[in-house]
Order: sequence, then structure tokens, then C-alpha cells
Amino acid sequence: MIQRPEKYGISSRALLSLFKRLDEEHIPMHSLLLARGDNIILDAYWAPFKKDTLHRMNSVTKSFVALAVGCLIYEGRLSLSDKVIDFFPEASNFKVNENQANLTVENLLTMRTGYRPVGNGHWVRDRNYGRIKNFFEREPQAAIDEEFYYDSTGSYILGVIVERLTGGSFVKYLQGKILNEIGFSSGACCISTPEGYSWSDSGLLCTTEDLYKVAGFINRRGETVGARCIGEDYISRAVSAIVSTENTGKKYKSYGYGYQIWRAPHGGFMFLGMGMQVLLYLPHKDLYIVCTADTQPDERYRERSFELFDELIEGVKDGALPQDDLAFTELCEYVSDLKLTALDIGEEPSENTAFGVEYVAEDNPMGINRFTVRGDGTRGVFSYENCQGDKEIVFGLGYNELSEFPEDGYFDMQVGVSPEGHRYPIAASAGYLADGTLVINVQFVGRHLGGVKICLTPCEDSVRLTMKKSTNCFLDRYNGEAVAHRAIKK
Repeated sequence: MIQRPEKYGISSRALLSLFKRLDEEHIPMHSLLLARGDNIILDAYWAPFKKDTLHRMNSVTKSFVALAVGCLIYEGRLSLSDKVIDFFPEASNFKVNENQANLTVENLLTMRTGYRPVGNGHWVRDRNYGRIKNFFEREPQAAIDEEFYYDSTGSYILGVIVERLTGGSFVKYLQGKILNEIGFSSGACCISTPEGYSWSDSGLLCTTEDLYKVAGFINRRGETVGARCIGEDYISRAVSAIVSTENTGKKYKSYGYGYQIWRAPHGGFMFLGMGMQVLLYLPHKDLYIVCTADTQPDERYRERSFELFDELIEGVKDGALPQDDLAFTELCEYVSDLKLTALDIGEEPSENTAFGVEYVAEDNPMGINRFTVRGDGTRGVFSYENCQGDKEIVFGLGYNELSEFPEDGYFDMQVGVSPEGHRYPIAASAGYLADGTLVINVQFVGRHLGGVKICLTPCEDSVRLTMKKSTNCFLDRYNGEAVAHRAIKK
């Protein structure tokens, strides 16, 4: 859907430039919605993503949990000063230190828990499923209320508190209080954890427009149609700069933090998920920018996206602009044919020793025994064998081929539970580097986002195979390097 942007003080040509630059710079966008006040000017989707796609929102989930906390406080069932440990009687069996025993609900909301994340561990990847016990037994590195440090486990604990008080998922609770009233997608849901609670720091699935609707609720200061659900003071604090975030080292994160919600420039606020799931509201222009993407392969993609958004925002005017029919027509045509970014084909070498030859790999961390690449100059197949057996990844040269990732055993709607026959949907493209390296880029396009980049570099009498994953939660076997030699035919 596109309305004439000039009516709302936005140049069609500036919008067209934004879309072209996002694509030219290969930023892996999935959707973009732009609105002023109650008017959606544009919502666009990069295929295979669609308007009704329930997209993984990652840490945007935290902001929804904060709204659920606000509802419970308004009902008188919870308070900011409540001790977290009081909701966990099982903590009497844990080795709880003084810091953890004194944490309050507000400490969790503002991420002033005294805990600084250390190392590169991840509870899903490491199968460290006892998150409640781990939370209470972890050692603090600072005093409570001292500084902001991003604490996803604390957000998860907030979600557990909500679900213990309400007897169901935080999404279901919010549907009854807020979401159904504002027209939120009825199919919205959240991935669950092995402990039986929602993955309340990362697992929300909803649409791009759903985020816009929630922003409108916040700007009504906690009221749905004719009914108040959250106290106005709570909403005001939730989107304010209660705590400094200058220690994050990122400009777009430097404006402060409220209750699981980031502060934005000019008194605005932001929901922010890993991979560039964003709801940004700027009150000085009554402007909403909502997008989904998966920038995990390169943090610079996210930083660049914000730079491009800033350029657009700077040109937004208070009044209407003269119509630009030519630019508007070009914009409509361009947006109607958006496709997920794919690798450029590059210059195919005259001889690529990786194609059409079976290779046997030396011992490697991926556990790949042998592989072959076949192709017809347009479409290719990377065939390989690992501990699960024979696998294939289909890719397009210079475009994305849609298929399923061949690895079995990955979870779906509950962490740790793999439905029989379940595989993740992917989009895979390939291209050549100047040295003849074939690069295959695999992007996951379902409920679980991430990717893996596969490089096959021909050497004098061998091929170097490298794989680099871009997700914490799966693809453990797809990270590393191998040297492979031509198979000797008998």
C-alpha cells in the first residue's frame, strides 16, 4: 500500500532513493512501514516476506513484556518495588547471592541488575535450559541500580513473573487486555522454552503493522477504545530515559532506556530487536518507522540502516509538498517488485575447479566428509555428506532460490523440541569473487532467523571450504574451515 507521500510532507523521490540504497547496499530488509499519525503512507515487503507474515521480533518481545507488567501494576497485582525472588519459591533451593535476593521488578525493567554479560555463551546453543536457576545463581559484577547493562535473562524472568500471575502466556494476557482491541493479529504468538514459559526476551511472532498499532496505543498513554489498561505515569516512564545508555557505544542506542523500551531522539521511543526489527516513533514529526530485517551477518547493516533513516527523517516537512507524479510512479513500480537481497553473480571464472568434481574433506569442525557443486550457469546445488547423511542446498547464481535447509533436529515453536520432518525455510544465492571463490549465501526466512555463508576457494590441487554462521541458536555444525581434495575414482 502506498499513499502519495507528498501529502504528508515526504518526498516520493527521497523514499525511492531510500529503497534503492537499501537494495544496492545489500541490506537484508524484510519489510518497511512509514506512517505519520494515524496515516500509513507506505508498507512494503521484500519477497518472500508478505504483509501477513508473522515475523520473528527477537528483542522487541521485551517491550511487550513491559506492557504486560504495566497492565498488572494497573490492576494492583504487581508493583515496581516487589522483590523478584518472592515470585520464585523454588529459589530456596538455589545458591542465591545478596544481589539477586534484593532485585526488584523495576531493576529488571530498567536493566540495572548488576549483571554484565560475559563471554559468548548462549543458553539455547549451549542447551543450558534452566534459565530460572541460572538467573538466581549468577554472580553480579556491579551493584544494583549502578549502570545499564543489557540483560536478556532478566527480561525472561519478567515474562515468567507475568505468566505466573496470569496463568497463561503473556501474549494471551495482552490479547485480552490490549491487543484484540487495537486490531493486532489474532495469530500472534511466542515461542516457548523448555521450562514451559514463553521465550519472553526473544520469541514474539507478529506482523510489521502490529508494531505500528502498539505504538499508537502507547501514544494514547495506555488507553484502548474507551478503556484504560495501563497507568499513564507507567507509560510515560516506560518511554523515558530513566537510565543512561551511553556505555553501549552505539549512537542509535545512546539516548537512554526506560522500561524495556529504548529512548530515541527528540523525545521519541524505540522497540529494537536483534537483526533490525524496529519500531521507531519521533514525536517532533509524528513519524513512525517500522521495519523488519535480518542484519545478524554484519552489524554494519544495522548502523547503515539507521543512517539512511536519519537522512529520510531530516527531509520530512510539517506541511504538504508539491506532487511529483513521475517519482511517485517510479516508487510504486519499484516497491511492487521488492525481493530479498541476493549476492551479485560477479564474473564467473573461465575455469572453476570446484564445479562438477567430488571432493573428500580432511577432518574438520563441520563434520563434512565429501561435497560436490553442480550447476548450469544459472542454478546450482551444493551436495555434501555429514553425520546425518547426504544433504543438498539449492542456490541461484545472482538470485535467491527458495527451499528448505537440509539439516534435521532443529526446534520450532518450543526450544529443544524438534517436530518430525521439520526443516527451516531458506533463500540461497551465490556469486563469484575475483579469485574464483564461489560464495553461497543462505538466509533463513521462517520463524528462526540467521544464516550461513559458504565459500569454496579453488587452490592448486584442492579446495578450501569455509562456513560462517550468523546465529547464536543453531547451525553449530556450519561454522569452520576444511581443506578438501579430489576424490580418487576407482
